[in-house]
Amino acid sequence: MSSSSPEYILRGLSIYKLLTFIPKQWKNVPVSNGREFMINSIFYSLKSFASHGQLSKAFEAFSLVQLRRSYNDSFDLIVQSISILLVSCTTCSSLPSGKQLHGRIISSGLEEDSILVPKLVTFYSSFKLLAEAHTLVENSNLFHPCPWNLLITSYVRNELHESAILAYKQMLSKGVRPDNFTFPSILKACGETQNLGFGLEVHKCINSWSNQWSLFVQNALISMYGRCGELDTARNLFDNMLDRDAVSWNSMISCYASKGMWKEAFELFDIMQSKCLEINIVTWNIIAGGCLRLGYGMQGEGRKALRLFEEMKSVDIKPDHITMVAVLSACSHSGLVKQGEVLFAEMQSVHGLSPHLEHYACMADLFGRVGLLDRAKEIITRMPYRPTSAMWATLIGACCIHRNTDIGEWAAEKLLEMKPEHSGYYVLIANMYAAAGSWSKLAKIRTLMRDYGVAKAPGCSWVEVGSEFVSFLVGDTSNPQALESKHLLDDLNDVMKHGTLVMTDDYDIGNDVF
Repeated sequence: MSSSSPEYILRGLSIYKLLTFIPKQWKNVPVSNGREFMINSIFYSLKSFASHGQLSKAFEAFSLVQLRRSYNDSFDLIVQSISILLVSCTTCSSLPSGKQLHGRIISSGLEEDSILVPKLVTFYSSFKLLAEAHTLVENSNLFHPCPWNLLITSYVRNELHESAILAYKQMLSKGVRPDNFTFPSILKACGETQNLGFGLEVHKCINSWSNQWSLFVQNALISMYGRCGELDTARNLFDNMLDRDAVSWNSMISCYASKGMWKEAFELFDIMQSKCLEINIVTWNIIAGGCLRLGYGMQGEGRKALRLFEEMKSVDIKPDHITMVAVLSACSHSGLVKQGEVLFAEMQSVHGLSPHLEHYACMADLFGRVGLLDRAKEIITRMPYRPTSAMWATLIGACCIHRNTDIGEWAAEKLLEMKPEHSGYYVLIANMYAAAGSWSKLAKIRTLMRDYGVAKAPGCSWVEVGSEFVSFLVGDTSNPQALESKHLLDDLNDVMKHGTLVMTDDYDIGNDVF
């Protein structure tokens, strides 16, 4: 029979044309059902082409699948084919081809298909077309959490945390129940925005809906509470975990490090080492950042800290957010303005790290310390985070040092709007008003402290006794020798005020007894 026989013609395509799409190893398979074998062969060819990135050939095969498919057949083969092609379009970054498939999905009435909707969300998200992805999920009327999880994760990955929270709320309003894949992403969004209130709501949902907490959810809760400053809650969760992995330890250590609690971070690191747990690059990065900050940064040895930072990079230790806080803090304590600005700019452009609140705080402190108060104000007002009480206090302190009453009073008003409970903030503002001679405003601060029930914490000092430090409070008379100590200090004050003690080579301080 000739190749032009009607039996060998398939809607204008010869059998030889069809056979070009079939891998050689499949051509010797016995044929029990010619039509079924043919369409399955084309489908497997489509899969092979798609997996190897041969998108044009995969689409040709898809056209043949559509032509060969009978109207009595189910849509399963079409759905599977489109699903495979969407994955290939995502991998090959082919936006036009993916949109073409989306049109085919709509024309086929498959826009609410539970397999295709997640693939479309992933496809559009890969091109950062998150508005399109959001519309897809919102209109799909699917009650499975998978599409919503993909959308929320995409928002978080692109640092659109408020949009992630909005999507989560819409998910709940549509009656879609979150799962253990939803919670880590939304908790990260809460932590990044420091939205503790909503984070607590998510925690309640976890308690209500999760029969068994996954390790990922527990780690995400620790990070969220740590980012929101609730370190005691984070540590309580950590201590009560039945199982921990490296992420659990790193999350808790990172919580302490991000708040400058290096003593606690180092102690936890020591415990981690004592348990012979694997210490990965993330752990070393956090601890290296702490050593960098405490060893050089806080001692004003900023240039040495920068050299150590460069050495870290030279041995392929990639800096993370904690390391950048450490090196920016070192620049701040050493007055290295230009270097700090360069490092801050390179966070995003070189290291792919978006600045967090702590990094903006370091830059505000850097500018404030050297008297660039307008720059410090600009950093605080333009950053994508809500300023903390500590940041306003830092700016006020810098204004006191550099005698800039205008910005100082403006920052004081911002701080007072937050109604802080820390008495030190009120004392700082009061001292600024006193130095400026603003007595009426000083009286207002005293009144606010009384109305809010804020009391100034008593002063505390430390003395070294042997190998330990012992603290004592101002006005403390609990020591049985307190009266004798007071007389001794009074005598010393008199000597300092009215007399001069001349030291000679043969003078022995042991001869004088006070």
